[in-house]
Amino acid sequence: MADILEVNSLQVRTQVGFSPHELNKLQEINITFKLYTDTSTAGQTDDIQHGINIKPVCKEIISHVQGKKYALIEAIAEDVACICLHSGENLRVDVKIEKPNAIRFSKFSAVTISRVLSDLPSYDVIISIGSNIEPAINVPVALRQICQRVGPISNISKCYQTPAIDSSCSEDKKGGSFYNVAVEVSTHFNQVKLKDELLRIEDDMGRVRDLNDKFAPRCIDLDILFQASSTPASGAQTWLDVKDIKRFPHVTVPISDIKPHFKSDATAGASILLLAQQLTKLRVP
Repeated sequence: MADILEVNSLQVRTQVGFSPHELNKLQEINITFKLYTDTSTAGQTDDIQHGINIKPVCKEIISHVQGKKYALIEAIAEDVACICLHSGENLRVDVKIEKPNAIRFSKFSAVTISRVLSDLPSYDVIISIGSNIEPAINVPVALRQICQRVGPISNISKCYQTPAIDSSCSEDKKGGSFYNVAVEVSTHFNQVKLKDELLRIEDDMGRVRDLNDKFAPRCIDLDILFQASSTPASGAQTWLDVKDIKRFPHVTVPISDIKPHFKSDATAGASILLLAQQLTKLRVP
């Protein structure tokens, strides 16, 4: 890929540094990045659908970097590279971060890095999938979307049926039963990026949130249950409270197919659906 999409000196104000005079103070930094990609189709069709829209990438970089505190510009460079690499497929990115007036008698100090997606940390995550609006259609669609947009599915639970619940966590006999599945996925998305992508999948599938009733029927519900990083320093982390995992059958039963140590006695409200055999065929090696 010889084509390059380039943004020069994107100006962002953030807290960066470890010296006493730098702490808790906003400083201007300049961000330059080069995305190595194939622009031939976009150039021939003059259609943004065949290229990378650089504006939302820049907006995400500004929003992310301005909202954090950093000790090193190297950390900023890694965050920017991660955002850029998730903006398309088969990309390579070069990122340069300039910190003006960091060294006396110099214009700026800087770091330049080059990254591809395989350089980013990999995570094994467990995602809970639930639906009680046309679940026989929406659950398989969600599985395919996760495969395509988050990462390959390495393990999948059977599909279970659980009753809807109301605000008192009691069975809601008016609501349709949920189909529930848990999947284990390998992804380069960190927690924030993964949550954002799952929300986008829900939106694309037509989920409409009722701010006055979080127990309302839904076409799809995607939750992050568990994450383990392939990076030794990161270790394992549970994103959903373990007490909640063991409390609710719609979570407990599917996840215990993948992680038996989460199994509890709260299985009375769940029954295996005939759909389980069909869903298992969607597993991606």
